Amino acid sequence: MKIYEKIAEQDVLKVLSDACFSIDSRDPCFRTIPNIAWLLHTSNYQVRKNMRKLVEQGFAKKVCVYVYDDYKDVGFPQTGYRLTLKGKSTEKYKEVEKYHREIFGEVAIMLMD
Repeated sequence: MKIYEKIAEQDVLKVLSDACFSIDSRDPCFRTIPNIAWLLHTSNYQVRKNMRKLVEQGFAKKVCVYVYDDYKDVGFPQTGYRLTLKGKSTEKYKEVEKYHREIFGEVAIMLMD
C-alpha cells in the first residue's frame, strides 16, 4: 500500500501559482488533478478534496481546454483548473511571482504576460 502525503489548500494554490509562470507548459496557468498530485507526491483524492475548497472560495475555476499534438493536427479536451483573479490576488501568488521575478528577471515576466 502506497502512503500519500497529506496536503493543504495552500500547497495546491502554490502549484497553480507556479503554473502561471511556467515556461514548460503549453497552456500557462492550467494544471490537471493528476499533474498536481504528481508534483505534490500525493493522491488525486487529496488534490481533489483541496481543489474543491479552492473553487468554493473562488480562488480557482474548473476549465476545459483543447490540447494539440506538436503538429497541431489532433486536439483533445482536457479538464483542469486555473486561478481566478481572486486567486491571483492572494499572498501565495504574490510570493511565487516575487520568486520568479528574482530568478528570471523582468524580461521573462513580460514575455509570459
